[in-house]
Amino acid sequence: MNRIADLRTGPQTIAEADSLMAEISRVEVAAEKYQATINVRLQKMREACQARLAEFAAELQPLQQQLGDFVRSHPDLFQKPRKRKTECGSYGMQHACQLVVDDIDAARKAVVAQGLDDCYEEPPVKLLKKPITVRLKGDETIPGCRLEEGDTAVYKTDPELLKQARNQ
Repeated sequence: MNRIADLRTGPQTIAEADSLMAEISRVEVAAEKYQATINVRLQKMREACQARLAEFAAELQPLQQQLGDFVRSHPDLFQKPRKRKTECGSYGMQHACQLVVDDIDAARKAVVAQGLDDCYEEPPVKLLKKPITVRLKGDETIPGCRLEEGDTAVYKTDPELLKQARNQ
């Protein structure tokens, strides 16, 4: 009688099991070597990208400074409208409000003593800027905290241009 199929599965002897283990080891070592090679390449790419992005940032900084200087020195050009729109984006003046904490200990004690639970997290007492800013804008007083308000020069590159750049 001829065998149509061998119903045995896997190794049948210690020599076959040793051979199977050697094959498993060979494949795992090859995969690990490949992963290590990829990791080295990715790290080199990350470093090159970081260096190139630093170059862009260095190029961008004086341009931002010049545009900001122009806007601040010509506030009359940015009254109505406050921002000038171009095909690349917009720039101009914007009202800004910033929380300034002059005395952090007094502020921490005040928010706890006044029961302003939305203004801090525990432990230790960590001040939360957004709710404190909202309360100060609502004419509440929190010792050690104040708002600084005024116009600031701003710009924004057209988000559609940035999206197109990402999708190229």
